[in-house]
Amino acid sequence: MHNVATPIWNEIADLAESKTWKYLMALNQERQAQAIEEIAAALRSRKVPPMVILSYLEMAPMLQEQHAIQTYLATHPQLRSVFPEIRSAGEAALIAQQDRPLSPSEVKKLLQLLEEPPHFAMPEGAGDARPDRRQPSNDEATSLRNYKPATAEEVIEAYRHGAELLHELMKDRPEPEPQARKPS
Repeated sequence: MHNVATPIWNEIADLAESKTWKYLMALNQERQAQAIEEIAAALRSRKVPPMVILSYLEMAPMLQEQHAIQTYLATHPQLRSVFPEIRSAGEAALIAQQDRPLSPSEVKKLLQLLEEPPHFAMPEGAGDARPDRRQPSNDEATSLRNYKPATAEEVIEAYRHGAELLHELMKDRPEPEPQARKPS
């Protein structure tokens, strides 16, 4: 989720079908970052490899809320490049492999996770209301109505956050399995 600005996820949250993703998408930036770290910790406790966690956090909401995203893109076509159309876990895994190196066992684990519904612990009543969202002031409401694509600084900040998460995930990662070279 760190690859898309929080205000965009906030708008998509209204269209989301899954209670889990609806809740996570609706959080403010700080709380969303905390929730993502909690999900990453839960996946680490299940011995999920760090690169799979990162790929899952990026691909799962885009796969599992594809209908909501496509509905949102109908009125925000300038964001199509941010949200690839993903119709299956296999497509999501292929896109993830383009973004980062995944071993065959990591791809298999990613596919397994993407095919499961999200099942992370959420606070009591999550999904019933908009969490951590205060009423915007008139100035903020006007700026949300006039929302434009993320600025370069916002994109850089999102990538910086992703890099920090990746660094945290990678610090305990074992060395990659050596790949046998095929004769040419």
